[in-house]
Amino acid sequence: MKVFVSHSNSDNIIINEFIKALERLGCEIFYSSKAYTNSIDFGGNFYKTIKKEIENSDYILAMVSENFYNSIPCQIEMGISYAFDKKVKPIAIENNDYRNLLKGIFTANDRLASIYVEDDVIGILSLFSNEPLKVSACTKDIISSVNNCKEISCEVVNKDYGTVYGDRTKENYIEELIMTGQVNINECIFLKYMLSRRRYRFEWAWQKQKGIDKVKEWIDSNCYYFEGDWSEVYEDIINHFYDLALLDKIQYTSEGNVKLYGFKPQYVKELTLFYNKNSEIIENECEKQNVIPF
Repeated sequence: MKVFVSHSNSDNIIINEFIKALERLGCEIFYSSKAYTNSIDFGGNFYKTIKKEIENSDYILAMVSENFYNSIPCQIEMGISYAFDKKVKPIAIENNDYRNLLKGIFTANDRLASIYVEDDVIGILSLFSNEPLKVSACTKDIISSVNNCKEISCEVVNKDYGTVYGDRTKENYIEELIMTGQVNINECIFLKYMLSRRRYRFEWAWQKQKGIDKVKEWIDSNCYYFEGDWSEVYEDIINHFYDLALLDKIQYTSEGNVKLYGFKPQYVKELTLFYNKNSEIIENECEKQNVIPF
């Protein structure tokens, strides 16, 4: 049975043991947070691949959390799933009350299963296996893993910037995103722009055009080009980076809207180290959208 796991990358520390269990039960899985369960080619069209994978899947598992609801790709994946009339099973990976939110996104009226409740996990895994002993063993591993995650503090204090981050951080996350094709060519060019100009803050709201103009000036001077409308590409990149938990909202307008995003300091360091060791990977992607001046 083929299973598509819709989730936010920020939650994979909770989900990984669940993915291992599905594999042990013989499922074929699409899970974008791991290279070996991800069919997205480096620099390929992310959403085109997602559409194909959902169409070819027997079951869609939606790993419900605050990050999930804030994720544009997750919402798109749900829309594609319903368009193909797929079986969608929502699973709570946070101990919050999502009943009202479920009415807006999910069509099923089933009680929301929780990854923290043993009977719920057994019920979910039993959808994919008729072997009770194996299901029971996998359930114990999942419950143990998620309980350990609850005990680990998810706050990271960065002393250099005096900032506390409430999301989960990952080692080598930048490398994983690039090597598994979760950033496209436009985004690779944007990463190179960041490194070249040492600019890690990005204007939004009424200042957005200022940010676009800065990127455009650098791209034009380096003979690259963005595929698509400048404003749409800039918005897509910032939204995608935020969804990948690479950005923080650091300034707001008087109305409470975001006016400035910032690349998280730990990922600035990761990106710099990755580029210093593997510059040819990003460079090769950027060269695919290089203009020869005449």
